[in-house]
Amino acid sequence: MACIAITKRIDAPPETVFEVTTDLQRAAEQVRGIKKIELLTTLPVCVGTRWRETRKMMGHERVEVLEVTAFDPPHSYTVGCVSCGAYLETTFRFAAAGDQATELTLNARMEARTLMATLMSPIGSLMFGATMRRCLADDLEDVKRVAESRAAALSGHRSGAAEGCPTGNVRRILGTSGVSAARVTCTAPS
Repeated sequence: MACIAITKRIDAPPETVFEVTTDLQRAAEQVRGIKKIELLTTLPVCVGTRWRETRKMMGHERVEVLEVTAFDPPHSYTVGCVSCGAYLETTFRFAAAGDQATELTLNARMEARTLMATLMSPIGSLMFGATMRRCLADDLEDVKRVAESRAAALSGHRSGAAEGCPTGNVRRILGTSGVSAARVTCTAPS
């Protein structure tokens, strides 16, 4: 069984980072490696949510069906899929890191489920390790960019002066995964 762990500090609260990673409707816009998402179940994201994800990996497009197998907002969630005779599972963990920051850790593991996958596992582990680590690192960099941008916008709205909201009146909007405080709009004073 091959395992990978990668951690990234993100200057945004865990709720915001969690919202970015579970925003399936905008995943292809936010994460460079994702080319397309087709929802197979309804939102909000929860255990059992399934989608078809098209990614570019090693110069080729790959399509996999992923499913949320554990969900504990805004602390963690796990996604799994079967691919090429192996079960792939990735757990996302969100830990507060000081004031308004998050340590996002991704733990990915691959387990052979067929004879062919078992026979290929030594080579697969080498390929899985390097390719998956690069893919996860790129994804985390994109999540960091989007989450920090959202956190900065939220902070600016709270201060009342940023992004055309001089009144400081702010209304929270639920994100697509049902976690609040990810997007904010300015409202006129009553």
